[in-house]
Amino acid sequence: MTTKGEPMAKSKEEILFESRKLVYENASQLHRYFLTWRHQLLAGYLAVLAALGVAFNWASLRADSKELWIGAIGLLSISLTALFWLLEFRNRQLYRGCQNIARNLEQLMGLVPEEPAIKNGGVYDELIRTTSQTLNHSTIMNMFFAFALLLLIALTLAGLFTFK
Repeated sequence: MTTKGEPMAKSKEEILFESRKLVYENASQLHRYFLTWRHQLLAGYLAVLAALGVAFNWASLRADSKELWIGAIGLLSISLTALFWLLEFRNRQLYRGCQNIARNLEQLMGLVPEEPAIKNGGVYDELIRTTSQTLNHSTIMNMFFAFALLLLIALTLAGLFTFK
């Protein structure tokens, strides 16, 4: 028995449910955080490309050592593209981990229907279930970085052989 003014002790199930809610909230916040990182990485990469384009133009107008400058800028642009692609890949792992944790918690809390044909489960269940495996943001980002990498290699080689 509890005395007047003393709260009743919570059951193990209530404590577990509250803990899961806290973890779910944290996973959701981290998921949004990592998605903003994805946007910032893309914006940062485009800004770096613009700066490298200006540097490439400057190098092509130089009278002396054009090949050296164009080669250096080309190698830098290829290296930075690979770096940003790796950062995007790692960030993708982090936000997918948050999605999976949140979906598992939805299942544990009974928000996800047992039958896959039934829709309108939890938010993360719906997100994961309805995301195309062939055409999604990750595939598009991979195509973007692969195309950028190939284009920068071609531009660097063309620049080296054109400005002799």
